[in-house]
Amino acid sequence: MFIILYNIVQTLYYNSVLLGFTCAVYRAVHLELVSSLSTESFMQALRRFWARRGRGSTLYTDNGTNFVGAANALKSLDWDFIQAECSLMKIKWLFSPPSAPWYGGFWDRMVRSIKELHVWAKHA
Repeated sequence: MFIILYNIVQTLYYNSVLLGFTCAVYRAVHLELVSSLSTESFMQALRRFWARRGRGSTLYTDNGTNFVGAANALKSLDWDFIQAECSLMKIKWLFSPPSAPWYGGFWDRMVRSIKELHVWAKHA
């Protein structure tokens, strides 16, 4: 069971997306740097993650309500294509309920930890 996290990283040279995967059991974190929020780059990052760490049986993610700042960029993702590809591999994709802000507490904590490390590394 893995959780997918997004964080947009802005550097001096280019903008990129930090895609984070965290295990719900062990709280392990795997980060992938992606050049854009396109469906193709997302699926490539997901395949790289699966090649390195193995496929989980269930993927959890926000349904978009927490991505207010990146709403325009996330509209370009083709979620129907992504879910169809995952269903071929027998992977269940679940979205957090829109009216339950407490649902993704442990992966929100992982996002906070990643952001703290990012700020620390930027100033080091």
